[in-house]
Amino acid sequence: MMTAGRYVKAVLWDMDGTLMDSQPLWDEAFCRCCRERGGTVTEEHVAGIAGASIERTRGLIAATGAAPSPEDPAAAEIFSRMTAEVEAAVRADPPILPGARRITSMLSEVGLAQVIVTQSPRRIVESVARALGDVFVALVTGDDGLSGKPAPAPYAAAVELLGLRPEQCVVVEDSATGAASARSNDLLVVQVGGGAKHFPGDPGLIVVRDLASITPHLLLWDDSVLPSVQLSAAGSGRASADASASDSGPAGAASAVGAASAVGAASAVGATGAADATGAAGAAGAADVVSGERTYAADELFFSTTDASGRIRRANSIFMRLSGYPRGALVGRAHNVVRHPDMPAGLFRSVWEDIAAGAAASAYITNRSSDGGRYRVFATIVPSGNGFLSVRTLPMRTGLRDTVEAVYARVRQVEAASAAAGSSRREVAAAGQAALLEELRALGYRDSVDFTRRTLPDEVAALVAAGVDIPKRDGDGPLARVLAEMNGVEASTADLVALLDECSRMVALLGRRSAEIGALSARLKRLRSCLREAAADAERLGSGRGREAGDVAERYREVDGLVLECVEQLRPLAGQVAELRSDVDSVRFGIALLRLHNLASGFFALQIIDGEDELDANDAVGSLGELAEALRDGAERLTERLFLYHARAELVGGELDDVAEALTAMHRPLLDLLGAASDAGAGDEDSVRAARSLVRGGFPEARDLADLAGAVRDLEVPYAAADIDARLVLVEAALAELG
Repeated sequence: MMTAGRYVKAVLWDMDGTLMDSQPLWDEAFCRCCRERGGTVTEEHVAGIAGASIERTRGLIAATGAAPSPEDPAAAEIFSRMTAEVEAAVRADPPILPGARRITSMLSEVGLAQVIVTQSPRRIVESVARALGDVFVALVTGDDGLSGKPAPAPYAAAVELLGLRPEQCVVVEDSATGAASARSNDLLVVQVGGGAKHFPGDPGLIVVRDLASITPHLLLWDDSVLPSVQLSAAGSGRASADASASDSGPAGAASAVGAASAVGAASAVGATGAADATGAAGAAGAADVVSGERTYAADELFFSTTDASGRIRRANSIFMRLSGYPRGALVGRAHNVVRHPDMPAGLFRSVWEDIAAGAAASAYITNRSSDGGRYRVFATIVPSGNGFLSVRTLPMRTGLRDTVEAVYARVRQVEAASAAAGSSRREVAAAGQAALLEELRALGYRDSVDFTRRTLPDEVAALVAAGVDIPKRDGDGPLARVLAEMNGVEASTADLVALLDECSRMVALLGRRSAEIGALSARLKRLRSCLREAAADAERLGSGRGREAGDVAERYREVDGLVLECVEQLRPLAGQVAELRSDVDSVRFGIALLRLHNLASGFFALQIIDGEDELDANDAVGSLGELAEALRDGAERLTERLFLYHARAELVGGELDDVAEALTAMHRPLLDLLGAASDAGAGDEDSVRAARSLVRGGFPEARDLADLAGAVRDLEVPYAAADIDARLVLVEAALAELG
């Protein structure tokens, strides 16, 4: 049996009798093919092919008299015909055993590598693997030239392929020959079915009733958990409570090669891993006994980093405490090991698309802890190196969180209906994503990116307003210097955070003005049409009054030119104001993201100094490096955003002033034109009446546009980019000292 602190990273599956009930297919093919060649098949012959290797099966073919010897070409031919028949039957209707798809899918989602180890030919194994969703990172088959079970070679080959140690793997078998092969490699065996152990005195083998009795948690943990699971499965017959596996997002989409490399690259976990879980029942992270919800404080920011496939590389102790998993059970796993079943697959599909496109993604997420409880977070995920960084905070806008959770429930209903209609997991996730987009638009967000840009600044502002800041610590050494520089960055960004509300007001103002510019442009176009008709009416009615008609025509040409010039100025201005609004929105988001990553960096450095996180066990230097890199990236992006904003503000401010002046300048000539049209006898015409109503009251928009020009020029963002860059250089130097 495994010892405490050593965690399973791979599951090795027998196939025939374990994942699928293929033995009747082999029995039927064996009998028919041997009899067709004149063989006499007995019950002993049929019983002998169960779990037999290719060589053993050829020997049984010869024993029936269908071939002169196992080495004769006739034996190979008969076996080939048997294989073709079984393969065709498997392809047409794979006899997958109940629970096989569920458990293999769940294990894939939590990041365990899976390998099929069987005596069957590769063509058949590949068909079974496809039927189970291609969740296997490798196949060891009868075509690989290895000695068959009970020889050690098949399972030894699987362990070697993964680059793992035997204690990091668990075998699931149904037969005694397979169990013997696994145990000869010192592999833990979960025996499915049969009731009694194949080897009663062997502590390295446990029995479960069926596949439904196997859960990821059984296979993730050490031997302290296994006996109780065995008793539960054998005594009460209780199956897994998590019987539904939904789309796993980026981790579930990982290729077999990527999954295998992730497993192979996972570091060996020592006995210290179990100690990382201490404090899981601490005051701040204790589970609420009534609700099963784990709670934590606003200043307990936590994070994790993953590779490109979504497998966890690093995490801090707060994450481990809330999730209830020790470090060894997290590193190398797919991040959705903590996914709660209440979360819709469409959300994670949307998040994955956003971060894959290089954008940040924020969302209210409920995670599942190892004991089945939950903890709710506001998560912000950004690309980081060749993977991703996710920083979680306590949701501060609880009203919006509750609203979004109600949205998730409705999206889950859409997904359930899609699944019931026979959709694949990808199709279910796509349906959920479409439903989520509709819900976000109903709440006033354009899309998921707009939700992130607008919600993150509000959450960060609320954190700061609640007094969340990085405490100071006296001391020397690299970590103390890191903390000091993060405090310095915090001080440098304090004024920036104070601007979040002002930026929000500017965004709202620019949105209103953009709509008003559109309405003004439409009004001036209608006015031009009315003036053209008024001029025609004045010419018609004033034909006997030569002087008045000529005066109207001259005034019309002047005024039409002024209105046309204003219309042409307005044409691009609405779009430019909308872009400026987006620039301000982007600056606001950049400020919030910078502050978030600085808080995460500072608090993590503080946790290491205070002994809450281990420097070595947690690869703390690597974690701080990723946080600092995210901070630097955010600082550089904010510099770019501010440059773009200031450049566009100058451009748009000038054009707003020009339009305001033009509107003011043309009001008097418009009135003079309408007066001349009245003098020419057209005062009661519909054209003149309509034109007069369009210019009545003048153009108050001119004042609004002039005020807006001043507002965009006056928005000063006191961003000390050079100071932040200098501090990050010092942080990088301190991290280099740490190793």
